Amino acid sequence: SNSSYGIIALSAEGTGLPSKMNFMLRGTSTSDYRTIMTLMHDEIQLKGELSSSDVPIRFYQGATQKFHVGFDDTNEQFQINHGTSFSTGTGTYGFSVLGSRNRLIVGRDYDGDSQVSFQTNYDKGSATWAMVLGNAIDEAYAYGLRLPSGLNTPTTTVCYTLHANDGNLGGVGTLEWNTTSGFRLVNSLSSKNFKKNIKKTKIKGVEKLKAVRPKNYKWKGRTPEEEVIITAAGEDKEMEGYIVEELEAVIPDAVSKYTDPYTGVEVKGYADTALIKYLHQAILELEARLAVLEP
Repeated sequence: SNSSYGIIALSAEGTGLPSKMNFMLRGTSTSDYRTIMTLMHDEIQLKGELSSSDVPIRFYQGATQKFHVGFDDTNEQFQINHGTSFSTGTGTYGFSVLGSRNRLIVGRDYDGDSQVSFQTNYDKGSATWAMVLGNAIDEAYAYGLRLPSGLNTPTTTVCYTLHANDGNLGGVGTLEWNTTSGFRLVNSLSSKNFKKNIKKTKIKGVEKLKAVRPKNYKWKGRTPEEEVIITAAGEDKEMEGYIVEELEAVIPDAVSKYTDPYTGVEVKGYADTALIKYLHQAILELEARLAVLEP
């Protein structure tokens, strides 16, 4: 030991080969020692000064703290985080495990309630994905994501396999299933409570549908390299469907487009469900015409 205040002291426990080695800070008196780390043959223990204190390991670049790892006493969770201090609640985390509620958080925990949360701290002006799950294998049977949910035997009880929310956690839609309706995509924004100035539609169903026609085509792929592979595999077979650029010119609300954050390329697609209102209106228009022609 050393008689100076604040000097690290060592102590060993056990006879023969020590079972413990304690690293301690010396206080103002010879009896005032506080153990900060204990080395054992099968574990390393880090100890906070108080029973209610955080126990961090901090990493510095020069005089600036860049990173820390340890136990956050306020939230009762293990954290690996950037910055100067542990978060005190819902907010920015690097990685944290909350044992008392069996939660794993990677990224940012927005709602404070997710059991497993992979989320990002979004920066305006840049596209981000909260999570990317996939099989990065060039193989036909390298499937993506499987979501088991609900009862082992389907019943009339609705099971919500996927619940989509806006940035404020308001519900916008679900993927759900039961024996009555099967598997379906449900729009949660259709209530009259969310709409105003409701009146008869001006949609010209027949006119719109006549302006865009299904086409026969062969899939060639997105790149010249893909075209070579598809042709060689005999997969350049004739198909039926729509051309998204033609749909966009006539029924633009059926088309979705975004810029891929990885390639910077604009990607376009269309939703079959967006055509339903035009098909419905076309049927009503044709029915009205038939009513005039019938005796």
